[in-house]
Amino acid sequence: MKKLTILLTVLAVFTLSGCEKEATVRTELVVGTECNYAPFNWNIPEKDKSETSKPIKGSSSYCDGYDIRIATKMAEDLGLDLVIDSMGFTGLIPALTANKIDVIIAAMSPTAERKETISFTNPYYHSEQVVVVAADSPYATATSLADLSGIKLIAQQSTLQDDLIPLVPNVIHGTPLSDYSAIVLAVKTAKAGGFIAEEVVAEWMVSKNPELAMVYFEEGKGFDIPIEDLQSAIGLRKEDADLLASLNETIASISVEVREQWMAEEVEELEELEK
Repeated sequence: MKKLTILLTVLAVFTLSGCEKEATVRTELVVGTECNYAPFNWNIPEKDKSETSKPIKGSSSYCDGYDIRIATKMAEDLGLDLVIDSMGFTGLIPALTANKIDVIIAAMSPTAERKETISFTNPYYHSEQVVVVAADSPYATATSLADLSGIKLIAQQSTLQDDLIPLVPNVIHGTPLSDYSAIVLAVKTAKAGGFIAEEVVAEWMVSKNPELAMVYFEEGKGFDIPIEDLQSAIGLRKEDADLLASLNETIASISVEVREQWMAEEVEELEELEK
């Protein structure tokens, strides 16, 4: 009851008509996500949907993945119907600030730059950042950033991964691309020497593409990154302080063991879809 009371307070929208105010209580939680970043979120046709899949607004397709598990739990605890709105990663924050979506659940890192515009919950996932190269590349045996000197690296637009590229000595910073399908293709066709990705995403990409390999850095010789940049958190408008408190309460209720189980189940589901 505590969460429902907070929710009704924070999500009540008042419209002025003459001298009267009419209160409208929102019944949906509209979540913005990419549906193109497996295993966090991905797009599937209706015929392949699972128990955890959710329909995409304005589409015949469904969205699934770890982020959808998180979104489902948030909506359930708030007593709202979940609506998934799929869009490009760069469009998520503008959509949030324009009130087109209520929250962002898209493996987004709560970086200092993003915090200038929106608020973030406590993290719901932690992942290291790694480099992926062609399996037959001379860089495949690198054990430090220094060993990658001279490589051409790319990443997704407007992401932490793109910001990390300049940390590699003598790197050639390739033009960032919109999604990982294009990024993987660029490396496979030698238009780029490698890309940076979250470890769990990189593992999935390599499992699907044996022509690729992950670079493993020795301790202390990889990226030196603030802890918040290694985390995924839910983004929401700065004025939604009560909603932030409710979402953090739900995050705290999900144990580390359950989070790891959810991620493992989503990876297993992806593997089944690939068969």
